[in-house]
Amino acid sequence: MTRGRHIHKYRRARLGKSIIYKCVMPGCSHFIQKSLIEGRVSVCWRCPNPFVITQTTLRNCPAKPHCENCYKRTDKDVMVDAALDELIK
Repeated sequence: MTRGRHIHKYRRARLGKSIIYKCVMPGCSHFIQKSLIEGRVSVCWRCPNPFVITQTTLRNCPAKPHCENCYKRTDKDVMVDAALDELIK
C-alpha cells in the first residue's frame, strides 16, 4: 500500500549500530527505534490480528513480534495468571 493507511507489521532490523523495527508491508518505508516501539499497534506474525506491542511481546518474540495469544506459555506464565486471578477474586 503506497501512501495508504494501514496497520504496520514490524520486524526487527539493524540500522548501523542501532536496533530498529521496520514495517514489512509492501511500499511502506516506516521504521521506528526500539525504545519507541512499545504501545504501537502491529499486525501479528502468526495470526492476522492487530495487537498492541508490550514489554512481554518484545521479551518473548523480539524479531517478529506476535500477539500474546500466539506465543507459547510457560508454566511460570500459567502460575502467574492463576495467582492474579486469585487476587482479583
